Amino acid sequence: MTEQEKKPKPKGKWQHENWVSILGKWTWVILLVNALVYILWPIVTIATTYSEWLSLKQLYDASYIPGIMPPYPAYPLDAYLIWEIIAAIILVIFAIAIVRPRFSKPCADKDWDKLLDDVLVLGSVRIPWMLIWGIITEILGQWWGGAPIFVVAFVLIFAGPKPYSWKT
Repeated sequence: MTEQEKKPKPKGKWQHENWVSILGKWTWVILLVNALVYILWPIVTIATTYSEWLSLKQLYDASYIPGIMPPYPAYPLDAYLIWEIIAAIILVIFAIAIVRPRFSKPCADKDWDKLLDDVLVLGSVRIPWMLIWGIITEILGQWWGGAPIFVVAFVLIFAGPKPYSWKT
């Protein structure tokens, strides 16, 4: 055995501590980038679609024959694009107001007890808020926005520095 292998592991040091801390620390920034993409993408899509619609409408108006051709249809605004913008704005607020102070800061400080003890108690079951935040970010964002929260939460719960108790 080398001298490095003989050294005892420092008490309280957890094998996944460094990468989980870094990922958790930057999670709120990942959510902001996710939100920014899903604010800008629908705006660009709406603008592009609208300009194409205007071009087609001008061509249609130039060749319109009353009584033979029906009036040109209204601009088709996709409700999903509007939902993406609204959800992204909510995600920005959520990332700054909830994820940054209650998730990313404890990860940066390596305060695993705070994260594991921050739970929603339903009857006799303790559900970590990290999982609930991951679900919320998956609903409001796209998969890659909420993935860091789930990765950190699952590692902390199932391979964390201390066993997690689901019962009160």
